[in-house]
Amino acid sequence: MRGGLLIALPPSEGKAAGGDGPPLDLAGLSHAEGLTRPRERVLTELVKLCAGAEAGRRLTRARTVLGLSEGLAGEVAVDAALPGAPTLPAAARYTGVLFDHLALPTLPAAARARAA
Repeated sequence: MRGGLLIALPPSEGKAAGGDGPPLDLAGLSHAEGLTRPRERVLTELVKLCAGAEAGRRLTRARTVLGLSEGLAGEVAVDAALPGAPTLPAAARYTGVLFDHLALPTLPAAARARAA
């Protein structure tokens, strides 16, 4: 990469709720030719794990498999609804210290374009 530094940040544990974008289109993501099928399998298994896990043993199992604390138990229902859920750009979805301090809107135009 010329003239810059590429920094890869991991997805954050905190995520903004909601969105007004279209539902997730796996075929529209980068590297679709090689990754759409594996992404579909992961999404299908995630939804299967989380569907109907509002309480009891199914919720405990889903939380355990996903490594979610009790405070994040509500994310199981969010994951169950992922296929039809509205989307947000990653820069708006991810929250937390790393993403807050990245301050994407303050970056130079070329850096913002690269991040997009």
